[in-house]
This record gives sequence, structure tokens and C-alpha cells, in this order.
Amino acid sequence: MSKNEADTLFSTLEAIRHRQIQNMLTKPEGDGYFTDLGLFLYCIRGLKPEEEITLVECEFMGLVLKDGDFLITAKVEFVHDTDQQKIQTKGYFFPHLDGDKLYDAIPGKGEPMTIRARIPSHFVYQKTSDPLGLRLQKGRFGEEFLPLMSTDILVE
Repeated sequence: MSKNEADTLFSTLEAIRHRQIQNMLTKPEGDGYFTDLGLFLYCIRGLKPEEEITLVECEFMGLVLKDGDFLITAKVEFVHDTDQQKIQTKGYFFPHLDGDKLYDAIPGKGEPMTIRARIPSHFVYQKTSDPLGLRLQKGRFGEEFLPLMSTDILVE
């Protein structure tokens, strides 16, 4: 990756982070805030709606309740090609399983897992005032994220 490509990558990461926190009442400080995985995959990796991706060595962070549905949260690290800098992302996944089947499929908090996922097409649309054309979800602190849909969970 050239220096110009690296600069573009990091400016895109900053734009994603800005988009995530623009409506938060209390903005996070420092580098401790994760880049949203859905936005990272869509904007940087070029993942298309309904295209499946396998994410390995994800760290299970827990379940969160969003509008009556449980979402799986996981941390996924990517390593920058040129300088080996780690890019930490946090993803929200609508599970493909319900109830006890979901609880049986997920690992303990902090444990590794592999998850197959896709961006649901109903979160991406063409005509919009939004420059990315995305229907983002809001978290409990006002942060915005692009949720993914899990299609399989493998505990390592």
C-alpha cells in the first residue's frame, strides 16, 4: 500500500468515526473508541449488501438489547498492510438464531469466535440525502452504526 493509499485509508477511518459520534451528547475522547465494523466493511473493504464475509478471531463482547431485539457485539481487529498498525472495530450483529439456540451458539464474554455475516440490503438504499446512502441505527449513547446480519457462528 502506498503512502497516498494509507493517507486515504486513515482519512476514511476518521470520516467514519466522525459519522458515528456526530449525534452523541458526550463525545468519546482519545483513541479508545472503536470504528464501527459495518461502516468499515462497507466504506473501506467494499462489502456489498447481501455479500457474505467470514470474520475470524472475533472477540465476543456480549449481547445488547435494541428495540426489543438482541444484537451480538464483537470486536474485530484488522492489521494495516504497510505499518502493521491495528485497526480496532466493533460490530453489531442481528443473530440468525433465537432464544436458547442463540445462547448455546455464543461463547463467553471475551472469548474468540468466527462469525459469518452480511450487510442486510434494507440498510442500504440509492436515493437519499445521506451521502453514503445508509440507514444507520442509533446506540444508547447516540452513536450511529451499520448493523450486520449473522449467518453462522463458530466458537473456537
